[in-house]
Amino acid sequence: MRKKFLKLGVMLLALSMLFSIKVSAYTINSAEVAIAPSKTEYNVGDTVDFVVSLKSLNADTGLMAFGAYVTYDSNVLTLNTAADGLSGWDDATISSKTNRFVTTRMDHSKNSEDIIKISFTAKNVSKSTKTSISLKSLELSNGAEYDIKEVKSSEVTINPKSSTPQDDDSGDDDNKDNPSNPDNPSNPDDSKDSDTSDKDNDSKDDNKDNDKNNNEKDNSSNNGGNSGGSSSSSKDSGSSKKKPSSSSKIPYLGSNPYIKITILVVAAIALLLFIRLKLVNLKIKKQLKSEESDSKKENKEDK
Repeated sequence: MRKKFLKLGVMLLALSMLFSIKVSAYTINSAEVAIAPSKTEYNVGDTVDFVVSLKSLNADTGLMAFGAYVTYDSNVLTLNTAADGLSGWDDATISSKTNRFVTTRMDHSKNSEDIIKISFTAKNVSKSTKTSISLKSLELSNGAEYDIKEVKSSEVTINPKSSTPQDDDSGDDDNKDNPSNPDNPSNPDDSKDSDTSDKDNDSKDDNKDNDKNNNEKDNSSNNGGNSGGSSSSSKDSGSSKKKPSSSSKIPYLGSNPYIKITILVVAAIALLLFIRLKLVNLKIKKQLKSEESDSKKENKEDK
């Protein structure tokens, strides 16, 4: 009798150990995530890239899902909703309403690797401006979830547009002949005559230049109208494209702990019922034996 109870106890202990091992395989003890810009300085209109990477992971099973909220200074940067997956991670679409994204991969990964690249466009700023981004409410999953409150990137500098310097034509006047200069061998009287003829020629040239400038202005205005029409048509064609749908929920991978608890409870109930049936069978056998012994005694007494 005791041996049977010992066997049942060992079976129950073995089942509980198996289930506990299966649950611990999906736990994450610790993880470290970092964000790094591709470079430290950008100009207005440049694409500003930040790479999110997994630096360390202490878990029995690698990651299969990663999600977070992106925060940034909207006065300096414009978020590009398409994010590129790296190192085997899937591409993701960042929600334009919540700035949240989720990326997954086909297999578990415990490597220190780049996960995803988030891109922005540098806005027009009046002076050099430093800015950074951060990820909040990070969720890492390998079947069990692991949360990180916030991860912040290092700062980058956005430089304003540089003003184009204007050409200085004042130096050309220095090359003209000066009659009062002793180094000039020309005759002062001759220089006066030449000056009057030069003035007449200059006035003619100025009239020609004005005519050319007027013609160029008319041509540029016509070209500007055509370019405006083409840009508006390109905007209309771009707006007709459908944006890819984004998922803001991180997929739950691995087994559900409630299912495991239910299985454990069912297994325990089954063992209890098995023990109860064994006890009932033992009682029945005892009763049958006692009845047999009683019948034997009665037979002997009759004889």
